[in-house]
Amino acid sequence: MDQYKEVIKQIEESDLEYSFKQARSEDIQYLNSLKLTPGLIEFYKSFEPIDHNDMGPVRFLDIESIKEENTEYIPGYQISPKGFIVFATTGCGNAICFNLNKTKNGEPTIAHISHEENYEDWSLEKIVDEDYNETICESFYEFLCYFRDYNIKKLDMEIV
Repeated sequence: MDQYKEVIKQIEESDLEYSFKQARSEDIQYLNSLKLTPGLIEFYKSFEPIDHNDMGPVRFLDIESIKEENTEYIPGYQISPKGFIVFATTGCGNAICFNLNKTKNGEPTIAHISHEENYEDWSLEKIVDEDYNETICESFYEFLCYFRDYNIKKLDMEIV
């Protein structure tokens, strides 16, 4: 958790204009229902993003927005049952997800998934295929560092 404290402090002090708060217990229960790892649950307990509706290159979602993205919007509601949990979105509507199907050191990798496909009838095998999702970071911590540095281009995302 200490590694997160430092990067979150740096994000809060940056030009990104993000701030964080402790999550409510009912919101943590929702995250648990998504089968996120204990490390991610602990992160959100202390550092839930405060949604400021900025539609810049990447929007880091609060828990209520995570719930909406994964239950109401494309591609989230189509891919979350298959282990891709949307926690951020790009300015053009693509999803940045925890890929629970591909882990490293017990934590999910971070995937970038287009909003331009209809994944509803896709098999897990097809979505997991690297042709349809792109691993952009090997860990959530790595994602936070790129986010902090506003190094979105290094994530090789198409931002429109």
